[in-house]
Formats: sequence, structure tokens, C-alpha cells
Amino acid sequence: MNNDLIPYDELGLTPAKLAIIDKFCFYKKAVEEFESEIKDKFKELVENGEIPVSSIDIGNVILSYRKAYTKKSVDTNKLKEDGIYDDYVKETEVKSSVSMSIKEE
Repeated sequence: MNNDLIPYDELGLTPAKLAIIDKFCFYKKAVEEFESEIKDKFKELVENGEIPVSSIDIGNVILSYRKAYTKKSVDTNKLKEDGIYDDYVKETEVKSSVSMSIKEE
């Protein structure tokens, strides 16, 4: 990509703002890695029974655990072709997961 073609001035991207973008990208990656570590550890502790609840409030963040489950869905192409529902229901294993959300102020 040729960055000489980007009208930085028209976008308001001064050298100072470009430096902020670089820092943002660095910290965003660090936060994503940290978030993954927290979620993985929380999931492990809930699944091992060490944390007896499925949701915790840790200040500005809430961690919520969702159990693994099997979901059923309809293969709509087959349903449309054959006009039959029950013969084409399929099950899919869904892994357990943890979500993390920032509380509204």
C-alpha cells in the first residue's frame, strides 16, 4: 500500500494523532490478550467448581459464563427441496464460553 497517496491532512491525521493511533493499536492488542487470559481463567475456575456462580462483578467489568450446549438447526436447503422438517434437523455442539462487558456509567 502506498501511504503517500493518503491525504493525512484532509483526514486531520497530524503526526501527533498518528502517534496516538500507534499507541492505541499497541494497547488494544495488550488488552485483548489480557481479556483472553481473564476469560480463560474464569472459565476454568467455574468449570472446576472453584467459583460457584456463573457471573461476577469485578468493578467496571462483569464476567458471565455460559455452559456448553447442543443446538439444533434446520438444513433449510433440504427442507426447501423435500418439504420435510424432522428428517433434516441437525445437532451442533456449542462450547462453553465467557463474556466480558464494561458496565455503563
